[in-house]
Amino acid sequence: QLVLGIDKEIGKFNGILQYYGRYVIDFKELNKSDPMSMAYEKNRMFTSQQEELIHTVFTRLAWNLLHELMVLELAGMYNITTEEIMARPKVSYDIADDLTVTAGAEIYAGPENSLYDLMEERLSAGFAELRVSF
Repeated sequence: QLVLGIDKEIGKFNGILQYYGRYVIDFKELNKSDPMSMAYEKNRMFTSQQEELIHTVFTRLAWNLLHELMVLELAGMYNITTEEIMARPKVSYDIADDLTVTAGAEIYAGPENSLYDLMEERLSAGFAELRVSF
């Protein structure tokens, strides 16, 4: 596995960009005539080992507003190998010193019969959070 990244803050903006690469040692193509190949294919999907070499790009962009009381954020991932996408937009607001309200969404999408295709309808959703810190 290899992870390369850059993190940069410029004024009220913060950005992170990462590359994730993975090489599967002893990778073997599945024998489609094997009755167990469908089970093996699902296992590979859940462990991100469908291909011998996997390339993925991650990003997180944030913008601090209102004297750092509000943060607009967009995080995302694109798996170049499987063409799967995850996006997580969210907004947070500090109501008081130890009280923050957050709203956002997690969105998954991918080609037919991919992991994110399976997750898309079941796990893509909005969320709201009220956080008390002490």
